Amino acid sequence: MTYCALLIRLLLKIAKLFVCVGTNDIRNCHARGINHLKSPLQNFLSKIKLLAPNARIYIQSLLPIPANGNRFCERNVLAMNHLLYNLCSKYKLYFVDAFSPFLNYYGNRNLRLFPKWDENKKYFDIHPNSKGMGVLARQYIFLIHSKWFNPMAYN
Repeated sequence: MTYCALLIRLLLKIAKLFVCVGTNDIRNCHARGINHLKSPLQNFLSKIKLLAPNARIYIQSLLPIPANGNRFCERNVLAMNHLLYNLCSKYKLYFVDAFSPFLNYYGNRNLRLFPKWDENKKYFDIHPNSKGMGVLARQYIFLIHSKWFNPMAYN
């Protein structure tokens, strides 16, 4: 059996596929905004659906990132999550809201779920700490073992 044939057989057997897009691209969206990422994301999602037609495909939202004095980054995260949600609705994919569990009572980034201020780097890290990874892990464990409709999915 060739590598391609094996890969195709594996893709056809996938039951659940989880995709997490990164936040690096949105930090450089000052001039064009988030919408220039729509076409590449559409191509990516349509190819995933084509390659794994039997899979339930889950697309994770971006986590809240620290503004570090830049409100533009916060708006980009919200805009990107909105774009991801709309694309999930369009392609009948499941949207995983990983953003909301990382907010505190006041709707701000829950600092207890991320590393503390790095005095050497002079910014907050965008990656969750061990407590934050626990929050994310619980969400994924539920989705992996769930046999029911995902309440965080498209409308």
